[in-house]
Amino acid sequence: MKIFLFILDGCAVTQFEEAHTPFLDKIAEDGMISLECNAIFPTATYTGHSSIITGNYPEKHGMIGNQFWDRQNECIRNFDDFDSNENIESPTIFELLPFSTCAICEPVTRGASLIIKKKIIDALPLKIQNRTICKYLKDSYAPEIDFYMVNFQGVDGVGESEGPTSEEYLKCLEEVDKLLCSIKNQIHSDFVFIVTADHGMTTVEKNIDLERELKRNGFQVKCIASHRCSHIYSNSNIEEIENYLKSLPYIDKVFNSADIEEAHLNHERAGDLVVCAKKGFEFGEKKLNGSHGGATKDEMVVPFIVYDSKNKIIEHISLNSMSLLDICPTILDFFDIKSNVDFQGRSLYSNY
Repeated sequence: MKIFLFILDGCAVTQFEEAHTPFLDKIAEDGMISLECNAIFPTATYTGHSSIITGNYPEKHGMIGNQFWDRQNECIRNFDDFDSNENIESPTIFELLPFSTCAICEPVTRGASLIIKKKIIDALPLKIQNRTICKYLKDSYAPEIDFYMVNFQGVDGVGESEGPTSEEYLKCLEEVDKLLCSIKNQIHSDFVFIVTADHGMTTVEKNIDLERELKRNGFQVKCIASHRCSHIYSNSNIEEIENYLKSLPYIDKVFNSADIEEAHLNHERAGDLVVCAKKGFEFGEKKLNGSHGGATKDEMVVPFIVYDSKNKIIEHISLNSMSLLDICPTILDFFDIKSNVDFQGRSLYSNY
């Protein structure tokens, strides 16, 4: 049996339902679907993918966003440039599976046997990224590889550039639907498809320079944004900063130390405070029409489909109250592989 884990990067549930996706509709009908799968906060790429491949929250795997402030060296560590494979602190599914695996366009790939690097796809024009990812998968298809993880990052790219309510975003989802169908037609063995997203997407209208705003009001801080979430680092006046942040009209939520612990973000890389923007606002510098990182329902809930070509496992699966944390332990159970890893997620599969 081969398992394919497809990530529709930045796929919002509302637009997923709206798009014309006959292939995904069919495998959802023949398999199982949830439109209430819980993503992991903050809803940033490195956090979401790391939680999927480890079955753990950021407090354990350490990927608390797309970047953080290195207090010791007093510099920003952006995981696009600062090796994520060296800095994820939980075992990955690629390390836990005892056979050949393949990772295509994944931001974290430690342990994978065959890797098509995300940077290769990043260098391509956005409009051909998903088609190229599909081609790499077809070219990489091999009898000895039993697990493939494929990140269709073009969905996120189109959502950010055009907005999640745009016609272009729907067309992008529809293109991926056709690509997944073409992949299925190439497989001639038993297989399982898992289709989900690392986070959702919401609209953006205005960028906020949070660090400048706080410094202008006398606070000595470093604000490190992962789109619509920002970690705030300061050596003093934490309570004053917290109260001031709560007064700002574009702040949705402020997490103090207790809230950070409750949100499973209590890691040495995390800020002293963490904030989310209200819908329509972005902390990152880039001007976007769609974004993520925050804690709105549009960002925190994603679709999840599981389809078994031989219908052997569906009756043993429950998708109730599931989250992205559950994917790694579930896949290990599909392969009947025992692990001594203490997952914070749970297996969705019970063969009893």
